[in-house]
Formats: sequence, structure tokens, C-alpha cells
Amino acid sequence: MKAYSNKFYIEVAASNNLFSFEDRKVKKIVVPSIVEGMIKDLSPGEEYAFIEIDEEGNEACCKGLGNIIVQHEGSRDMVIFDNHNHSFYFAYKHFKSGGLKFDFIHVDQHKDMREPDIYFDEYRNSLFSSFEKFRRDMINTGTKEEREIEANFRSEDKDDIAAFLYTNSVLNVGNFIKPLIKMDIIDNHYCVDSQYSLLEMDKYDLTRNFVLDLDLDFFSEEMDYIDFSEKIRIIRKLIDNASLVLIATSPYFIEFSKCKAVIDILMN
Repeated sequence: MKAYSNKFYIEVAASNNLFSFEDRKVKKIVVPSIVEGMIKDLSPGEEYAFIEIDEEGNEACCKGLGNIIVQHEGSRDMVIFDNHNHSFYFAYKHFKSGGLKFDFIHVDQHKDMREPDIYFDEYRNSLFSSFEKFRRDMINTGTKEEREIEANFRSEDKDDIAAFLYTNSVLNVGNFIKPLIKMDIIDNHYCVDSQYSLLEMDKYDLTRNFVLDLDLDFFSEEMDYIDFSEKIRIIRKLIDNASLVLIATSPYFIEFSKCKAVIDILMN
């Protein structure tokens, strides 16, 4: 299994499909597949990636991206996706690939610091216990085809599988940061959600190992009180020096056209 290699749907009250689930008419959201390419070439999808009942009581059905895009730049990656919980998977994978703790700079209109129902270590241990039972059953009683499935699953990176499933079944756009902090893979967590905290980042030591986690809703109308050119200047500097860049388009909080305009400026 390669994470995000195929698009899939969430049709139960879990992850980003949990919000107002019982009150909604549309019960299904999509998670698009990942492609290698250029961030600036992002394009909208045709299916709903986030649905919520808004403050007026309307069912807001928001289309996401056509694809998650990973852009390789030498030894580092830049990844753009719609819903922000995907940051957990890519930040965790980044740590696993190098084993180095990092600072986490979270630039966002929101803090995203809600508690998840379960933390990753407990989720992973439970998943592995279930897998071991499945493995024993397949070895003893499974058909040839089932034993082949078990062998293929056993050969995969189980940590990677666990992180992918956790990201897309437990986590949502508001609760993915505390699990990263609890895993002790982050040295320092910076929440940039105001003019003051943004200007503080202008003083940040760029020689440190850090992940930039950018939500483009930082450019929404509610954040227009912060000078646009200052946002671009400081975020560009962070992009240029981060060991990993994660970008969320947050379709419920900012229009795609505005996201695309900001990306065109940041990536040029």
C-alpha cells in the first residue's frame, strides 16, 4: 500500500466527515490521490472534500483539490492538499525518514489545537494487535489468496500504514497538532495566527531544522488586517529555508481562486 496512491471516500462520521454529520444531507467526502508535480499547478476538484452546516444553517459543500501534489526540490519536499489534518501524515513521514526532531511553524487563521479522541501511539498499538490476530488467522485458516494479502500487508511499513489510517479516520482539520507534539518529534511549536506572531517569525533563526505548516486561510478576508506584502515576504523566507513545506487550501475557510492567486505569488 502506498499512502494516497488512490483517491478514496469517507462515508461515516469520522475525520473531516464528522462535522455536523447527522444534520447533513450529503454524507460523503473525498480524499484525492497524490501526484508528483509543481505546487503552482494546483487545480480544483469536482467532488466535495469538506461539508459543514454554516452559521446561517446552510449546508456548505466545499470542493477540494483535484490532487494532492508533492513537489520535490533536492532533498526536501513541498506538499499541498486541501484539509489540514494531512499535515500529520507528511510531518510524521518526514521525521521517520530522517529521525531528526524539528521546529513546527504553524501559520494559520486557527490554532488547530483540539484534543483527538485517541493519540497515535495508542491507536497504532491497537491496530498492530488487530493485525497480529489477522496474521495468525490467515496463516492457520486463510485461503491462498487471503494468505497472499496477509503477506503483502506484512511486507509494508506498518508505521506508515498506521499514520495514514490515523490521519484519515481519527484526525480532522482542528486536532492534528497535539498528536505531533505528544510524540516528542517537535522541538518547538510556533503558532502564527496574528500580526504580532507573524512579525516574530521575521526574527526566527532560519538555520534551525523546521517544518513550515501553512494554511492558506491566513490570507482569508478575516486576516486582511495584516499587511499582504509582509505576509508574502515572511512566508516566502520561511518557505525558502524549511526542510519540509506543508500547505493546506482549507476549502471551507477560503475560496480556491484566492488560494491559487496566493500560490502563484509565493511560488514565483
